Amino acid sequence: STEGEREEQRDLAEGLHGEGRDLLDALVALPAPTGHARALLRDARWDVATPVDVPIAGVDDAWQLVRLRLVRAGTLVAARWVSGASGAGVAGLAAGAGGGVLLALAPGSAAPITVAPVLGVVGAAAGAAAGAGVAAGLAIGEAVWRSHRGLALTAGGAVGGAAIGLAVQWLTRWSLMALVGIVAPVGGGLEGLVLGAAAGLAFAASTAGGGFAAPRGAARTRAAVAVAVACGVAALALAATGRPLVGGTVHAIASASSGGQAVLSPLGRLLGEPGFGAVTAALISAAEGALFGVGLTLGLTRRR
Repeated sequence: STEGEREEQRDLAEGLHGEGRDLLDALVALPAPTGHARALLRDARWDVATPVDVPIAGVDDAWQLVRLRLVRAGTLVAARWVSGASGAGVAGLAAGAGGGVLLALAPGSAAPITVAPVLGVVGAAAGAAAGAGVAAGLAIGEAVWRSHRGLALTAGGAVGGAAIGLAVQWLTRWSLMALVGIVAPVGGGLEGLVLGAAAGLAFAASTAGGGFAAPRGAARTRAAVAVAVACGVAALALAATGRPLVGGTVHAIASASSGGQAVLSPLGRLLGEPGFGAVTAALISAAEGALFGVGLTLGLTRRR
């Protein structure tokens, strides 16, 4: 159907909510196939002053409702997905480049300053990939689930983060083995699941209402801080279980290769450790997680 026909159907569905309970009861009680009509009536109740509850009768109704909302909000879902990934990529660029500069300036470090742009590119790629997965899950969750928003965003962020994390994890392992013969403990799946769930839960808790959140000013800052804290704590917990994020992975790869310049041991010595120890890994992971949360949230909530 055309856009005009869809708008006519929408107007009719919204009007029926004001025509009385009996008429809606009759429409909802129609036999199959009326999944699209039921879905349209249920979705329209969010846009009228006097809504009538329209129950979902089965799997077909649920699928039609999901399809309807994705079609209606498809452009916005895509835009928020790109913005979230871009924001996380910029945060990753800042984290990688900043860490590279610290590494080059650290006492006893053999890393040249040229390591900063390299780590910046690595951080940007990792941040954009993780942001793409989590942002996709959050955007789809916002579009599809108007009720139970917190659960939907938490689950959407976890699934999106885990999916992209697993893909990056195995692609990186295969690439290292095929190109340079290195076996390194590269993570991704579990880390993406935990970070995505933390981001979704904090984003839902810090943004009110249903549908797509678009806070302004101080409200937007509060949301970014909330997601940053949640992601930072999640990253800290991962590091405590021996699962560091990008910085720890870069250190493991550089240590496994001969002559790698991105070994992060000098950063550990700055913190009073003899090398890249538990405290260093925890602090780097927490900083990465917090920056990821800020970039993701600012990207998702960017107004056009």
